[in-house]
Amino acid sequence: MKKRFCTFAFFCGSFFLFLSELAFAHTTYQVSNAAELQTALSTAGNGDTIILQSGSYGELSISNRNNSIPITIVANRGSVPVFTKVSVSSSSRWTIRGLHVRPRFTNGADGNTAVSLNGSYLVFEDSNVNFSDDIFDWIASDWLTKTGNGIGMVGDNLTIRNNMIRNVDHGIHGGATDSIVSRNTIMNFRGDGIRGLGDRMVYEYNLIKNSYNVDDNHDDGFQSWSLGSGGVGTGVVRDVTLRGNTFINYEDQNQNLRSTMQGIGLFDGTFVNWTIENNLVVTDHWHGITMLGVRDSLVVNNTVLDTNTEGPGPPWIQIAEHKNGTPPSGVIVRNNLSTSYSLSSTGVIADHNIEIDMNNLGEHFVDAASGNFHLKQSSTAVDAGTSDSAPSIDIEGKPRPQGLAHDVGAFEYNDSFVFGELAVDFGSNGLWHYDGSWTSLASWNPDGLVEWTGGMAVDFDTYGTWNYDGTTWTQLAGWNPEDDMVNWIDGIAVDFGANGLWSYDGSSWTSLASWNPDGMGEWTGGLAVNFGATYGLWNYDGTTWTQLASWEAEYGIAWNSGLAIDFGSNGLWYYDGSSWTILASWNPDGLVEWTGGMAVDFDTYGTWNYNGTTWTQLAGWNPEDDMVNWIDGIAVDFGANGLWSYDGSSWTSLAGWNPEEIEAWANGLAADFGAVYGLWNYSGSAWSSLAGWDSEDIIDLY
Repeated sequence: MKKRFCTFAFFCGSFFLFLSELAFAHTTYQVSNAAELQTALSTAGNGDTIILQSGSYGELSISNRNNSIPITIVANRGSVPVFTKVSVSSSSRWTIRGLHVRPRFTNGADGNTAVSLNGSYLVFEDSNVNFSDDIFDWIASDWLTKTGNGIGMVGDNLTIRNNMIRNVDHGIHGGATDSIVSRNTIMNFRGDGIRGLGDRMVYEYNLIKNSYNVDDNHDDGFQSWSLGSGGVGTGVVRDVTLRGNTFINYEDQNQNLRSTMQGIGLFDGTFVNWTIENNLVVTDHWHGITMLGVRDSLVVNNTVLDTNTEGPGPPWIQIAEHKNGTPPSGVIVRNNLSTSYSLSSTGVIADHNIEIDMNNLGEHFVDAASGNFHLKQSSTAVDAGTSDSAPSIDIEGKPRPQGLAHDVGAFEYNDSFVFGELAVDFGSNGLWHYDGSWTSLASWNPDGLVEWTGGMAVDFDTYGTWNYDGTTWTQLAGWNPEDDMVNWIDGIAVDFGANGLWSYDGSSWTSLASWNPDGMGEWTGGLAVNFGATYGLWNYDGTTWTQLASWEAEYGIAWNSGLAIDFGSNGLWYYDGSSWTILASWNPDGLVEWTGGMAVDFDTYGTWNYNGTTWTQLAGWNPEDDMVNWIDGIAVDFGANGLWSYDGSSWTSLAGWNPEEIEAWANGLAADFGAVYGLWNYSGSAWSSLAGWDSEDIIDLY
């Protein structure tokens, strides 16, 4: 773990932090009901924060309130504040985070908007918006009478980020300018996923899926049109970027009221200086990406596919004249992978594009039927593109090129890239393996999993301890582990409760101790084992047991070639193999090693980092459960404040949902969002759903 914890230095740092806070004093309001919220809103000023506890708050309405420093309205950790509507009008510099907006109608929802934003420098993020929790048995009239629009945008410099928007008419819509719509999920919609009518906009890394056909609207994943003095199609929409978005017509081919969604539809230009890059469009329609009346624009490195081999379709990338007959000009169509193209003979430069046949998707994609559109090494799209005007990364954030040249389509193949694998315990649904597609490994419900050199050891409770080597199951022991199974040397060490601590080397078992461990972990000095309050912390080096401390350890990790041990009320200590050093007198709730040192959850004191010499506070929030290594930083579950990543200098919000477990793996960050949302993966740029089931345990099969 760490070096000496300097009480004086820590006090001084806290003192200066205190002085700094005095110099820029802001007020924090804790509210638990609608009346308290209204009082806080009426008195809050620049830079203040209003923290919401769980409860029903009715409508949040903010009007004619302009700040010089944003006022933040945020859900408290672990809280679920529920609103029927959010309306911000003629206001500026407000940040709203972590809300649950749930309008409920039995009739008359059409035309209503759950979240209306009208102003400047408004942020709405990490929130859940839906008109119903359950649409299972809905017919068309239910959709029309019970759903309205998700988020409406009017004004400038708005940020709509990391929201889950479900069961709506239009997902996000409006004519805002100079704004960003990023990393939102829009799922189950009857209108358009996104309608974007404003200039200087960025729409990036959003997931739009599951379109429902309930009226005569031509449903689009994304739609735009111009509006001028002569009406629709007589104006200009300019300087817009669509980057890294995923549009999926439907996930379930048996979906009730399944629509034939148009992908990206720009039908009534003129559209000037648009960039459409790194998007994945999977739709049952001709219009994959269609631009009518376009100038000086790029359509680069997109993947456009059909959902099936039946009509309508297959979808195209189309560049054609305006409806008034004006031809396109200055348009580049490059590095795209699509089932069809319909390009004007004038005003379009088209090169390095590949047309593919829906009957031959297996030639290009790892598993298109399961939604895995990563390229195979043998695909003709690999190294077939050009860097000219192409994006420097792919849809998942991988740098381009990975090979001799840029690949064609949204996904860049990496010849050193091996698709990662996960083993996931889905409780009563059994144990499953994921490598881009799912395979059932066992119907039994595991109590614990650990990967080791011989495969994957699994605790199946009353069925005992078993091993899976990739093809075959073998019972290792009739006993079931009480708590821990860990890698040790070339085998595993297993806590068999009252039967003691044992090791398995791949062929036979060896008793290591008759005492019952409370926790253990491998480190450079051997196997550190906590034998509880009676016996304390011990180490086994392969031949000999040595007592390291008489205190009971609550938690520990291997760190800095030694051990970092949480001794509860006795604080956080570091053992270097010969002696102990106290690092902090506070009692940690969690520890994780990363490239920047050791991140520590100190509960009400927040999240701190120790780099070997100095403590630094990373966040005032304390993690609810998980902190994991991810990329070159950490990913942290901050409960109701959502899932965040830290890269050593700044925090980035990854999701507004509260994870129950997170696991870093080769293809991103797997996050279990519970029974409501299921298991998802974050690639570094976009979220994708892996399974609707709630997982009980996830391990990376690295």
